[in-house]
Amino acid sequence: MPLKWSYSEYINGSILDQIKQNRKISDSFINASIEDIPDISLFKDIKLASGRIIEAVQSKEKIMIFGHDDVDGVTSAYILFDFLENIGSQNHFYYIPNRLLESHGMKDDFVNMLIEEEFDVIITVDGGISEFEQTKKIMDAGIDVIITDHHLVQEKIPEAFAVVNPKQADCDYPFKMLAGVAVTYFLVQQIALDLNCEIDTNYMFWTAVGTLADKVPLIGVNRIIIKDVLEKWFSFDDLTIETMKPYFVAPHNFEKRMSILKFITKILSNGRMPAGENLALSCLLVSRKEKEVIIKKLIAEQRDHEYKLRKVSSYLNSSITRPTLNWFFFKDSENKIEINLMGFSASLLTKKFMIPVVVLKERSGVFSGEGRCMEGFDLMEAFTFCREHLIQFGGHKKA
Repeated sequence: MPLKWSYSEYINGSILDQIKQNRKISDSFINASIEDIPDISLFKDIKLASGRIIEAVQSKEKIMIFGHDDVDGVTSAYILFDFLENIGSQNHFYYIPNRLLESHGMKDDFVNMLIEEEFDVIITVDGGISEFEQTKKIMDAGIDVIITDHHLVQEKIPEAFAVVNPKQADCDYPFKMLAGVAVTYFLVQQIALDLNCEIDTNYMFWTAVGTLADKVPLIGVNRIIIKDVLEKWFSFDDLTIETMKPYFVAPHNFEKRMSILKFITKILSNGRMPAGENLALSCLLVSRKEKEVIIKKLIAEQRDHEYKLRKVSSYLNSSITRPTLNWFFFKDSENKIEINLMGFSASLLTKKFMIPVVVLKERSGVFSGEGRCMEGFDLMEAFTFCREHLIQFGGHKKA
């Protein structure tokens, strides 16, 4: 059978023009800028959320920011907390749950604390879209709940005061694959627009850090955010960046700058503490002298974390044989895997066996788990199918 050659049509232009045509890369993709980000007013409830937050700040109401203990959640909490302070709030607090002690989501003790200490507003960042019971309990107590999230939405949403999440079916914002920190950043932008004030330009840097850390697709708005930070690298004047500089490679080109962003994501992924505190978030908020001490602690934690990753990898690769089913639930009966390494373990086993994997651990009679899967499978759909057997679930299609 004769071969049939397939090649792109030759164009009368530069080599670069030919490459762009061959790879179907448009000029609009290459030259995309901040001006190409869709209008944030298209977010469902963003103006409602903005108005309530402004009212709370101006009335000196008590505000709680409820975050998530990964880099996306920490950078989200930082941007919102710092911005509230900049617009005059003197009565706002944060709580970052420690998954090693509390697992995911709002626990009864936290909700009871909100009620007992008479908070007026709670704003979730990088989470909350699966908090049905707790949202109802908080709202019934007279506390307004504002949810900002980016995770997949189930058949219904919590009955909150406002829900800002591009994945809602009736949300008109065209780009759906944002990280949680980008949703928070756009909410802060909306508040600033409504108040006719400026926001700290350094927030864009931390939005890029959280976006990169959460491993969302680097396309569309996500790509624009990262590209903008790489291009404007030397324009950022942030005390945390300045304090971290001794640990950076020289940022001479985009490749080096990306490596610095990845380094920061690794450092800020540590720092879990009890009672809603978080060392990584503290690092972003405190004075330079305190930052120097905290950064050293976070780097030491990262080295310990990398050692634990190697240890768990060795255990899983040597101990786990291929399951006979196309699904794999792995219960950590020997307590070899820490709570914060369940996602890593599920990813490793998914890549090894090319099947969906859920890693489970038991704590106080309740199983918690992390799932991972390959392209073509939908974990959220699978968990929705068996939802009557689950206390709570949420996330993305593949995690």
